[in-house]
Amino acid sequence: MSNPRTLACAATLLFAQLASAQNTSIHTTFLWHLHQPVYWPDKRSASDHYENAWDTIQQQDAGRGHPFAGESLRTIFGLDDRVNAYQWRPQNALSSITWLGKAGVQVNFSGALMENVQSMAVAGQLGYVGNWYQYNKDAKGWLTSGGKPRMDMTNFTYHHSLAPLLSDETLEMELRIHMRQAQIFWGDPASKGFFPAETCFSEHIIPVLKKVGINWSVVANNHLTRSCSDFPLVIGSGGENCDLPNKADQINPAANNYKRIQIDRGCSPTAALPFAFQVHYARYVDPSTGTESKLIVVPSDQALGWKDSYSTWDLGLMDSLKAVNNPSKPALAMFAHDGDNAWSGGYSYYMEWVNNFASQANSRGYEPTTVEQFLADYPPDTSDVVHVEDGGWVYADGDMGSPMFINWHWPPSHKDASTNNINAVDPSVGVSDKADVWRTIIATENRVKTAQQISGITPRIDQVRDPGSFSTNPNNVELAWHYYLAGLDSGFVYYGVHDDEGWRPVLAQNNAQREIGSVLNDLSHDTTPPTVFIPQRHPWNPGAKNYGVQYGYLQTIPSTTDFWVWTYAYDVSGMGNVTLKYRSNGNSHPPTQDEFKTYAGGADTGSWQNVSMTKRVVAPVSGLSAYGSAPQFIADYYYGKVTGLSDTYVDYYVTATDSRGNIYNSPIQHVYVAPGTTSTPTPTPTPTPTPTPTPTPTPTPTPTATPAATPIPFTMDGSADCTGYLQNGTGMTLYAAVRGSKLYVATWSPGNSGANDHFIFVSDQLLTSATAAAPWAKAGTIAVSANKPYIGAESQSSYVGWFNAPGSSQVTKAASSSGQLEGVIDLVEAFGSMPQTIYIAAAAYQTADGGLLASQGPPGNSDGNIDPAEFLTLAVPALRDESANGKYDRLNPSVDFRSQVTRDSSGASVITWASCPGKTYQIEYSDSLGGLWQSLGQVTASVGQLSLTFTDSTSLNATQRFYRVRCTNP
Repeated sequence: MSNPRTLACAATLLFAQLASAQNTSIHTTFLWHLHQPVYWPDKRSASDHYENAWDTIQQQDAGRGHPFAGESLRTIFGLDDRVNAYQWRPQNALSSITWLGKAGVQVNFSGALMENVQSMAVAGQLGYVGNWYQYNKDAKGWLTSGGKPRMDMTNFTYHHSLAPLLSDETLEMELRIHMRQAQIFWGDPASKGFFPAETCFSEHIIPVLKKVGINWSVVANNHLTRSCSDFPLVIGSGGENCDLPNKADQINPAANNYKRIQIDRGCSPTAALPFAFQVHYARYVDPSTGTESKLIVVPSDQALGWKDSYSTWDLGLMDSLKAVNNPSKPALAMFAHDGDNAWSGGYSYYMEWVNNFASQANSRGYEPTTVEQFLADYPPDTSDVVHVEDGGWVYADGDMGSPMFINWHWPPSHKDASTNNINAVDPSVGVSDKADVWRTIIATENRVKTAQQISGITPRIDQVRDPGSFSTNPNNVELAWHYYLAGLDSGFVYYGVHDDEGWRPVLAQNNAQREIGSVLNDLSHDTTPPTVFIPQRHPWNPGAKNYGVQYGYLQTIPSTTDFWVWTYAYDVSGMGNVTLKYRSNGNSHPPTQDEFKTYAGGADTGSWQNVSMTKRVVAPVSGLSAYGSAPQFIADYYYGKVTGLSDTYVDYYVTATDSRGNIYNSPIQHVYVAPGTTSTPTPTPTPTPTPTPTPTPTPTPTPTATPAATPIPFTMDGSADCTGYLQNGTGMTLYAAVRGSKLYVATWSPGNSGANDHFIFVSDQLLTSATAAAPWAKAGTIAVSANKPYIGAESQSSYVGWFNAPGSSQVTKAASSSGQLEGVIDLVEAFGSMPQTIYIAAAAYQTADGGLLASQGPPGNSDGNIDPAEFLTLAVPALRDESANGKYDRLNPSVDFRSQVTRDSSGASVITWASCPGKTYQIEYSDSLGGLWQSLGQVTASVGQLSLTFTDSTSLNATQRFYRVRCTNP
């Protein structure tokens, strides 16, 4: 490894100003999503109102342990990039592109974030100023050459609630309080656009959006693409890493032309060209009346949106789109992503890349614009109606755009001997902590709506949004709505119900119950129907191939064509009957006509068949009450199974009646049941299963190499797999590498007759100090929770094992202390999703109980404890060696050691490359190929730094320049 790794790239960017009165080439625009939740939706001490950010910070300062220690709101809101992004930086970025007549941006600022920032601005805390909102308000008043706002402050669900999983009444209230909050801070006129949380969209929300005055919604363009009849399915990291499209959704015309781009999330989103870059209408038909509601859908590109949020990128990726662009219906490339996280939340993005991108786009003949301006220039034909498959963006951990939104609603499942300990979805016996959160929400919603109906109160929007505002006293119904809505933030279930995350929705719902309990003492006038969660289905593709996180990313074909339908239902007066209705329409009737969308049906629909759904009363998992009171009320499971169908399109819905005869009917959903297979095993994995993907909560700014279809296994032989994996060489050695979702670790073996027991600790998070007891009754403490994985190896025998680890974990040790203690663990199985950062430490303790800490790696301060600073902090993307050649991918120029060269606003060259923390890079240039390389300087990547940037200020007068970057300590 003596030769430095090099890469070279020519900086020959040319800039030319292009102008066109009606540009029919590609159009581009940004959407920046900004949000922070109501972290602790309990009643604050000062008034009957949940806590905002400053309330919670004061409680944390006073020593309260909630939110849990990993969420210090001072740190979250005090981060310099966020202080800027939440106040003036979007305006500053926009001002850099106003030299383009139609250029602008969409900013999506949640109501909860407005409330949080206002609380700190009023208190004069953390750098937030009293007129923090004025910058966006002013920018909203800047107009394009076509008279449209350059900054469109788009609509959103106030609390980052997931629109497709809400009832119509709850969604409407979330939208109305957000629109009111936006009016207060940004002023009129209101935006006509909507950005759904996590880009999660379903056509059944269209009537509510239209009701509140929304004309267009952002959708993820992979859900337009997956709905095309000729969608080219590729499974795994090279394509789809979630539930496979169902034929009932694939009713859009054949696109014939597709592009697939790999992103770091462990999948390769596919886009139909130019179809998935064009604006269309989507529609929903009321199943009771047949009335249609239509809405413009504006696709955001998943792959390019991802790339735009984590690094600079090559606009050549749009060349294939340009080649098929339709001048009469030009493409709009929207890049939607967070504007307060990762690279896209920082100075380099807002103040350098935005203008850099706009300049490059303009030089290519593209036109930066806004959605409103584009719709004014190129309104879609009202007959251009498409289908948008349910689902969200592919950025979510373990979801990848699942049409069942599985990351926010894990299906009830179980593991036992009958399934070989493989996860099995079965609502008749399974459980789910995320489902329990929704069951609590469903029960509270019914009670709040019933209290509103019985009392005859029409809630005032301002008092739901901010009780006590404008010197007005809120009533109990308004307070109940206020607390109920605060528990809907989808982030509360994003990473699973852990620590006090699951308790937060329960706090909110219990507070709502407190407000309306007395109103519900007399239910004689209850005319409110039951509240029913949108019906769920498993498998997604009955009788056909299925895939996704719930199958462990194994391609699985069920043994029958049967499928479950389940839901959660509650009524304060008591439930009556819950029935699943379905009709089988044959194999030649996809759900394209309105007759398949109404309860009444038509000449081509089958007759409704009834399945009485079984009620299942299940106590919530312990995580919902681990820190306090359990949910006061919770909805019950109802499930049924459709059996015996084959090669047919099926419509289905759930009807529920309460004890007083009030009836609720769910939206109609559609599924194609395949002919099935004659094979009997279930599940049936493919011969070469695709590995668990590698999403990360805060991913690396630059793409990683596509993992092999089956990760090459590490060798468990008591010897370190490769010297290139050495991460710590002082004190006890530590080796680490990642393939697929598998982490390899190694350190000194204790042998079978040594003096000390050896350990390797692996965690996705650290405690703030070493407060947990050392394992195996050893002396001292460590800075990881007792339930985190670790390897323990005895020194006086051959015993070695993983603890708190998945059953698939591997471990071995050499019999001699001259060898290695090695282990492999699946990070997704261990932590629920792929962490971006892991913390590891090796330790040797004297063998006897109470044995002292004898050695460790990294070295410590000799106090006998393993403190947070005594763990290695390792970025998972920098540990990847998918080709198993002993060299990290980020040090391999043929895989991931790559760079890009762009121009900043001054015209200087900016070199950006994928880096490894701890590595030092020499930047060199030459003005001609074959010429002398000259040094520009060195840069060392710090802990967690996965991308480096160097600006060559000497390049301003160069007509041509070549660059290379060498790693000097590979």
